Amino acid sequence: MEISEKKIALVTDWITDWGGAERIFERLMQLYPEADIYTSVFFPSRPEVFRGRKVRTSFIQKIPFLNRKHKLCMVFRPLAFSRFNFSKYDVVISCTSAEAKWIRTTFPTQHICYCHTPTRYLWSHSEAYKNFLEFWRLNWLAKIIIPPTFSLMRWWDKKASKRPDIFIANSINTQERIKKYYERESIVVYPFFQARNIDKITQSQGENYYVCLGRVVPYKRFDLAIEACNQLWLALKIFTSTINEEVRRLQSISWSTIEWIFWATDTEVTQALTYSQWFLMPQEEDFGIVALEAMSCGTPVIAYAKWWALETVRNKETGILFKNQTVNDLVVAIQESIATNWDSEKIHFHALKWNRDQFDHGIYEIAEKRVVK
Repeated sequence: MEISEKKIALVTDWITDWGGAERIFERLMQLYPEADIYTSVFFPSRPEVFRGRKVRTSFIQKIPFLNRKHKLCMVFRPLAFSRFNFSKYDVVISCTSAEAKWIRTTFPTQHICYCHTPTRYLWSHSEAYKNFLEFWRLNWLAKIIIPPTFSLMRWWDKKASKRPDIFIANSINTQERIKKYYERESIVVYPFFQARNIDKITQSQGENYYVCLGRVVPYKRFDLAIEACNQLWLALKIFTSTINEEVRRLQSISWSTIEWIFWATDTEVTQALTYSQWFLMPQEEDFGIVALEAMSCGTPVIAYAKWWALETVRNKETGILFKNQTVNDLVVAIQESIATNWDSEKIHFHALKWNRDQFDHGIYEIAEKRVVK
């Protein structure tokens, strides 16, 4: 019996904003159109994606104010996911970077976990999280409570990591983290990206500006991009849908060449990526899908030489890698990129290796051949 003939559930941490992880979950929904959906809270920014689908939420959905605050919900989500009943399903696929893997299944139900990263705020980015509290007047209390709470949650999280029958990692970087933090083996299935248009391939050059894109939180290191472009007096367009204290802080240090663009459409982002000269990613990422989108436009990427970038960016062919996460190293990388003659067509076709077919095939190989008997 094929998996498509079995009773399937899809689980994700929350359904609110829209980014790379949400696109992966959408693809899983397309691969398994009859699957039921489970999540902690459901406030979709793109409700049309879920039209006609059965979505089940946790008790957190019914708690006013709390249900829209991810950080306040973190201690409740483990319980929320543990309370779901999956006994009627043959296969459950969780798509997670947080607590969705906490679901409980019993034989013969099989649990496949597509892991974007082990819970970031408990493991790889714990210190960064502690330094960026968003509890306002209660930050002082959070600083007292968080250390022992995180210590306990790490114990719980590692225990919960034994629940999936199979771990899928979205990159070699994530595979190494799963081994390090959870002591579990995993299979790498790279995510795919939505290829942008390729107008630039027929052009000799784009326009003379840089692009940054994503949620504005400290570990994304937008500050490095801003300070480097300030220093070189270069135009930088920052696309985000985030409004928080970090945005206001960074706006205060942005010179006149820095343009902030909020809630841009996909078309506007595509145009910016296509006609820019370079895309900046000075941060550590689990897997930089947006960098692949930029490269698919023929746009070279200037990236911090760690983890995802070492898997996807070819130094001096599809981008420039810089070793130290400092303004000076980024400035040197930008200057090197300006002096380089880039082959937009070569950059474009390099990015196309991470396509939807390879993702579908990887999921099929695991779900159909390793789980379904």
